This record gives sequence, structure tokens and C-alpha cells, in this order.
Amino acid sequence: MFCFYLENRKRFGNQHVVHLKSCELLPEKTGRTKLGFFNDFQELHAQHDPAEASLMACTYCCKSFQLNTDQRITPTEN
Repeated sequence: MFCFYLENRKRFGNQHVVHLKSCELLPEKTGRTKLGFFNDFQELHAQHDPAEASLMACTYCCKSFQLNTDQRITPTEN
């Protein structure tokens, strides 16, 4: 399983960047929201409300995940 984080700051046309916990580009604690542990993005997406935040995968750490930038999820905790 992978631990996913949402970057709190919106970038790239009003989108939040999703990072893995191990990402070198992951913001400090105050700049991120923990989404939780998931096997992949599809599982993460299925367990969150699709109306909250527009997403974009970090191109550094999420290369293996095919994220559609139009998909949306809700952050759950810090």
C-alpha cells in the first residue's frame, strides 16, 4: 500500500498535486493533507467524494499512477 498526500496549495490551473509519502517534493506538514493508505489511485478515488478537489499527480513520484486531472477527491486528515 502507498501513503498519499494532497498538496494544500493549488497549482497548475487550480489543481492540487498528489504525492506519495516518500516523495522528495512533498511539502512540509503545514502544506499537505494526508489522504491515507491505498493500493493505487483508483482505490483512493473510489473512497473519497468526487466533488471536493481537482487533482494532478506529482510527475516526480507518481509516474506509475495514471491520474486523470479531471478526477476529484476529498482530503480526510493531516
